[in-house]
Amino acid sequence: MIGSISIKLKPLTEVICEGRGEEHIYRLFINIVKKENEEIAEQFQNFNEDLPVTLSPFLKGIKYSKGKTYAYLGEYPIFRITYLKEEILEIILKSFNSCYGKKELLNFANGKVQIAKVDIQKSFYANFITFKNILSNAEEKENIVLEFSSPTIFEISEKRRLFPDPEIVFCSLLEKWNKFSSIKLSEQIKNEFGKIEVIQYRLTTEFVNFSNKKIPGFLGKVNYRLLKSMDKKIVKYLNALADFSFYSGVGSKTIIGMGQARRAN
Repeated sequence: MIGSISIKLKPLTEVICEGRGEEHIYRLFINIVKKENEEIAEQFQNFNEDLPVTLSPFLKGIKYSKGKTYAYLGEYPIFRITYLKEEILEIILKSFNSCYGKKELLNFANGKVQIAKVDIQKSFYANFITFKNILSNAEEKENIVLEFSSPTIFEISEKRRLFPDPEIVFCSLLEKWNKFSSIKLSEQIKNEFGKIEVIQYRLTTEFVNFSNKKIPGFLGKVNYRLLKSMDKKIVKYLNALADFSFYSGVGSKTIIGMGQARRAN
């Protein structure tokens, strides 16, 4: 089972932070998980690996202006956590539910927050599924639209790529799928990625602001079209990978809020 849960925070003071809260959400996550399992928390501190967890920036409950996030008293900022291993969910839930139950005061940027809710109910932000069901439920659509909802970047051979080239996007998804799923997809399907065309896109560039650096990324929607000559089985696999993006994220630094993606209509 893989999935996504949402976390609602309650600011106890006014909170102001850089970007959309990415760096501070990451620090909060690490500090909370560390109380339950220090070894796992240390694994999540390695940005250079494909990790079984992604974190989103704040999704709602905040005001964003001129590169800064403002969370006021009475507002409830929300972010999401995705996981690609069921045992990781147990650790996350135990860690966050413990903080919630104890009403712990938590440092966040320049202020204090509490965990207001750990939500595992199916919603726009949360869901649960198996790799097997993603594959069996996948359609055979020739058009695939992906929405990149947080700044996304690819780092290949020490070079940054700021465009969702189909081969790069679907290679990223395939690598994560095969790393964490017991149902492996053939590496040979990479040979088909060159047959995917970008037929429409609407993208912007946004910097993720950290305390010591800024990282650029692209956001927006991309419409990919699969060539009619593709084998139906390959088409189904590509659709499955697109559906998987909701849980896996795409590209680099997904543990610090980058690369959030989902299938769009």
